[in-house]
Amino acid sequence: MNNANWFLKYTAGARKGSFREGVLMKLTENEHSRYEFEVWFEYTRKAMNDIREGTMLVVPNYATTSKERHLSVLEVTSIKPIHYAIGENPEGFPGFVLEAAKNAALDWTGQDDDPSEDTTTIRCTAIPTNLELVDYESGIRKFETESNIPMAGGLVQILDTSPTQDVVNRSIDLELEKDYIFNGGELLRDSQVTVFVRLEEFVRLHFGIFGFTGAGKSNLLSTYISEILKSKIPVKVVLFDLMGEYAALLLSFD
Repeated sequence: MNNANWFLKYTAGARKGSFREGVLMKLTENEHSRYEFEVWFEYTRKAMNDIREGTMLVVPNYATTSKERHLSVLEVTSIKPIHYAIGENPEGFPGFVLEAAKNAALDWTGQDDDPSEDTTTIRCTAIPTNLELVDYESGIRKFETESNIPMAGGLVQILDTSPTQDVVNRSIDLELEKDYIFNGGELLRDSQVTVFVRLEEFVRLHFGIFGFTGAGKSNLLSTYISEILKSKIPVKVVLFDLMGEYAALLLSFD
């Protein structure tokens, strides 16, 4: 695999098929995440499925030199398609607005995987992960703490499955720690990315599982408890099962 494709699923300069490239249009300060970014991609229906919440993006930052590429890693937090004719808040004479909306519907459905209309865009908001991917002249690539902020106007690309897994599990040595971690599940936006959890950190640190009724909170926790009990680390678990859910769930695991 060549240098570019090692860490980028979507090759620079391509617009169609599985290849996506966007532009960092704006960055604003944010009290919670330090910065918030607005990224534009050309609209197609397939692109709407490729770019989702949780997608990892990379964009050059100001630490880049002639010998090193420093790519800030961002995470998409929201995505929405925009049509220039109707915008985000359609206003004006109702007849004109309705006709524009009908024409917009044709543009949405007419661009399957070829961005042929300049009136449509995909606008994403993203937040920093405080990591960067450094591509050294020697050919070595590694993740490091972000050393500068992304460049406005920089070309944005989508991180591939393998480096996304490196980001998610960046502090875990999968080989050396194999007896002290467990499979915590797959990443929602990319089922090929496995999320690993350190046993000791899991039982020592505070955590919470949140979700709507029926989302699978109890099933997830029972799965994790089962993984803990199968581990080589001696762990005692006290479970207050007020609703009588966990006995049946835990019995289903070997």
